[in-house]
Amino acid sequence: MNLLQLSLSIAYAKAAIVAVIFSSNPIFVAIFAAIMDKERIPLFKAVGMLLGVLGIAAISIDGQALGDINILSPLLALMSAVLYGLYTVVGRRASSKIGSLKMNAYSFLIGSLALLPFLLIKDIPVFKFDYSACLQVVYLSVFVTGIAYLTYFMGLTRTGAGSGSMVFFLKPVLASLFAIVFLSERVTLNLVLGTALILLGMAVMLYWEGIWKKFV
Repeated sequence: MNLLQLSLSIAYAKAAIVAVIFSSNPIFVAIFAAIMDKERIPLFKAVGMLLGVLGIAAISIDGQALGDINILSPLLALMSAVLYGLYTVVGRRASSKIGSLKMNAYSFLIGSLALLPFLLIKDIPVFKFDYSACLQVVYLSVFVTGIAYLTYFMGLTRTGAGSGSMVFFLKPVLASLFAIVFLSERVTLNLVLGTALILLGMAVMLYWEGIWKKFV
């Protein structure tokens, strides 16, 4: 459901603005982890998350004017980020019990069935398919959805949900780097600044978490 809301939110506003809001989901992961798993949010973790959000904002709004934004779009993106935060914490719990592979297989299968009513409501043919998009769909299914989520939750079972979700901050950095390599987009000051902030935030998290565990 969080990905459905994310897709709908992009239709009403600039993708960059939506990306900033959705990529802040590690904040909600930390909140849900504190409530459900009793994970503490020490000062260094809050500072690391703040630096990550600032870095994402710098990269995503590079050269973009905010313009007129339909209030529905930020709300949908925010709801998507909240649900993804909850999904990460609950998914980590399930992965530790039944394994990441089984958890992802069940969640994607049930999630696909849950989307069917929306296809019918929007009058989108369920079985009509553009076969020219086969390679893209296979890539998205196998690598982006399958392998990526499998390894993500495998990692979360070995660390806290709040700390593990910090890797989400690297997504806009990697997307920008791939755009430079494959689409010949230029390197901008915002990209350099945003990347530095994100890496600094992750360094703060990783370094101080090791020290924190010695005293807790």
